Amino acid sequence: MKKEPLFIRNCVISVCALGILAGTGAMTLIRHFPEIQDEISNEAVRHEDLAKKMTAVIEKSDEAWNSHLAFRKYFSALDSNMKYYLTGDFASNQVLLGKEDWLFYKTTTDGDPIADYKGEKQYSEEEMQRTAWNMRHFQQILQKKGIELAIFIAPNKEEVYSQYLPDTIQKVNEKNRTDLLVEYLREMTDIPVIYPKKELCEAAQTEMIYYKNDTHWNQKGAFIGTQVLMEQIYGKKKRDLSDQEFKRIQLERKDPNYNDLSRMVGMDGKFYDEESYEIIPEKKGKKIEESIFLIGDSFGVSFLPCLQAEFEEVTYCHRDSQNMGMLEQKKPDLVILEYVERYTGEMDEFVWDNVRFVSIG
Repeated sequence: MKKEPLFIRNCVISVCALGILAGTGAMTLIRHFPEIQDEISNEAVRHEDLAKKMTAVIEKSDEAWNSHLAFRKYFSALDSNMKYYLTGDFASNQVLLGKEDWLFYKTTTDGDPIADYKGEKQYSEEEMQRTAWNMRHFQQILQKKGIELAIFIAPNKEEVYSQYLPDTIQKVNEKNRTDLLVEYLREMTDIPVIYPKKELCEAAQTEMIYYKNDTHWNQKGAFIGTQVLMEQIYGKKKRDLSDQEFKRIQLERKDPNYNDLSRMVGMDGKFYDEESYEIIPEKKGKKIEESIFLIGDSFGVSFLPCLQAEFEEVTYCHRDSQNMGMLEQKKPDLVILEYVERYTGEMDEFVWDNVRFVSIG
C-alpha cells in the first residue's frame, strides 16, 4: 500500500511527458507540415541518382522535422543552459563548444565541417570527375555568351580557427577532400579555382576574420579572399589587411543576422559577438571596369561589398534562388561561383536557370 502514491506519481509524470511529446508533434504538423513537405520535395528533386535521392530525403526529413519542431528553441535553450552552467559544456548535434568558449558547427546534415577538418569522407575519383565535368559544362555555357567563369571556395571556420577546436578533434588525413578536389579541378580543367585557405589560416593567428559564435566569415575574411582572387585572376598584388580601412560595427545581442551557432543552442544570451567590420572603399583607387556576377551561398553577403570595392558593377544571386534569365539581363564579364567548403559536395549537381545539366555516369 505504501508504494501506491509513488506508482501514481510515476504514472502521472509519464502521462504528462507523453502528452507533451504528442502535443509537440501535433503542433509541429499543424503549423509546419507544408514547409516540411516542400523542403523534402525540393531535396528529392535535386538528385537524379536513386540511392543519393533516398539518402538525401531521409537526411532532409530528419533535418526538416528538427528545424520546425514546435517549441524546439525553448527545449534546446533550457537543455543547453542547464548543462553548460552545471558541467561547463553542452550536448548538441549541431554545435560544438571549443576552447575559450568558441563555437563550431558540427552538423552532419548541412555538410559535415568536422569531418572536413579531420580529412574523413574523401571524395571518390568518380565524384571528382563528375564535379569537373559539371563545372566545365557550365563554363562552356558561359563562354558561348562571352562570359568567363571562376570558382571560389571559402574554407570552413573549423579549418581556419582549428586552434580553438577541442583536443579530441584530431586530423586523420592532412589533406582533406576539399584540398584534393581543388587540386583535381586545377589539373583537369582550365577554370581558375580560388581557395584562400593558407592566407586565411595565417591571418587567423592575429585577426578576427570569422565570427566566434557564428559559422560565417566577416568582411575582413572576405577582403583576404578577394585579394587572393584579384592576384590569381587579374595579376594584381595582394593588399594586406593593414592597408585597408574598416569601420567597426557594434552588434546587438539579439541581432538575427549574427550568432547563428549560439542561437541554435538557445544561448545567444551567453555567447554572442559584440562587433563586426565594414570595409571602407578607397576613394582614390580606380575600379576594374568589368561586371561581376557572384553566384554563392550565405558567405556571399560579406564577399559582395569587398568585390564592390574592386569592380564597377557586382551582382549577387544565391545559388538556391530563382535565377531565370539573370545572366542575359546582367551580361557580366565574369561569373564567380562561390561555395563554402562544406557545400563542395554539391558542385557535381549545380543547376542554373532550373536546367539540370546531364552529368556523366
